[in-house]
Amino acid sequence: MHSGVVGITARALVFLPIGIFLIISAVQHHSGDSYATDAELLRLSGHDWGIAVIAAVTPLHSAVVRRVGL
Repeated sequence: MHSGVVGITARALVFLPIGIFLIISAVQHHSGDSYATDAELLRLSGHDWGIAVIAAVTPLHSAVVRRVGL
């Protein structure tokens, strides 16, 4: 597998939850229904599969942050 495919896949996994969060907020038109990132992660961790999603996305997010230098 080429490193470009892995990189694009990692970016998709990092930015997909952010995009979904923004789309849900835009569709609902209720600013009170959208929460900060920490609150969304807490709600996500309450699901059976939430911990697995957080565990899968966190290393990818950390790699992107290190690469970009934030």
